Amino acid sequence: MGSADYYIPAVVLALVFLTKLPALTRRWHNPMVRGVAGLTFLIGAGFFFAAPPTIRYVNRATGVHNVSAPLVYALLSGCSTLAMVLLTYWRSGFGDSVRRQVRGWLCGGALVIVAIAVLFASGDAPSERVRDMDTYYASAPGVREMIVLYLLWHTAVHATLTRMCLRWLGEAEGWLRAGLVCLVTGFGLGTGFGVAKAVALGARWSGADLDYLSSDVAPPAAGIGSLLCAAGFLLPQGERLDALLGTLRRYRELGPLWRALRGVAHEPDLTLTLRRPSLEDRLAYRETDVHDQLIALAPYCDPAVMTRGHEEALRAGMEPERARCAGAAAMIAAAVTEKGAGRERDDGDREAGFEAVSRLLGGGGDTIARVARHYGVLSRRTVTTGSARPAVPAEKVAR
Repeated sequence: MGSADYYIPAVVLALVFLTKLPALTRRWHNPMVRGVAGLTFLIGAGFFFAAPPTIRYVNRATGVHNVSAPLVYALLSGCSTLAMVLLTYWRSGFGDSVRRQVRGWLCGGALVIVAIAVLFASGDAPSERVRDMDTYYASAPGVREMIVLYLLWHTAVHATLTRMCLRWLGEAEGWLRAGLVCLVTGFGLGTGFGVAKAVALGARWSGADLDYLSSDVAPPAAGIGSLLCAAGFLLPQGERLDALLGTLRRYRELGPLWRALRGVAHEPDLTLTLRRPSLEDRLAYRETDVHDQLIALAPYCDPAVMTRGHEEALRAGMEPERARCAGAAAMIAAAVTEKGAGRERDDGDREAGFEAVSRLLGGGGDTIARVARHYGVLSRRTVTTGSARPAVPAEKVAR
């Protein structure tokens, strides 16, 4: 692996970490947010400090031969431990028994890191080795035990994680399943990294030479595996992105109907009084306001307009559900015009309007959103044609 193979992933992961900082600040109390951000940082740091130029620089800056080795081992051991903690929280929640289990893993990882430092300090590695540290010092007292301890912890944790993800994979779907596929592959490669290193060490102890497994095969496996693990923990957040995009889409779809209803209601926008309202808060307010304003508009609604709009939409080739929403949109558009003109209807007609609006609201938020979508198309067609009479959109436009 060349220097770019280390530094490019490090830079990418650093950028990902920076994008996580706002969420980390707002939701520091959430262990998953802290864990994902921490794992991204540690993997990126592992790539950076494992790069040969960085190894040489750290060794020379500290004046300690091969001190980069325990530093990289400690970072990678921290990655393994944090991955186990994240998966435990992800799979089992945040109960008391889970917290005890997590504390056990954290304590185990901390002990391994401390032992790595102590064993390195107790050994002697006078010759700088950038690529073959493990096999070159395979028989050096202290350093040998440090290498074995690191590989045991790394391989055991990754093998356990691979098994856990495989068991969970059959139950998952969507973004979660995609994340688990990445994790299974990444942890599997991490396990292969440990096995390749162990085989190379065993060969050294038996007098054979399989150093290429340690210096040429294992590093790419670890690098690709680490990136896949980071992706595996990030991908399930795509569900949150989907939800956010869905919220934004519904908020925008309700816009034309909401503005039209508020235009005839002549009321102020109360969202302006909220302090930094979230998109979810804005959507909830807009949905509530549309609901209330439709009730206020009910006396001006004419079910006959809705029926005609429904029939025209069916003749245009719309599906029945879309046609009903198109007819409702036409009724609302006509009612907005009637209310804006100040034209009153008799009591019987008002009662029919209330019944029509009640049935419409009974369909729930999804129905109102579909009606609002058709209303937006009606508004654009009215502006384009210059006609005051709302027209039912053609099938091509509505779909």
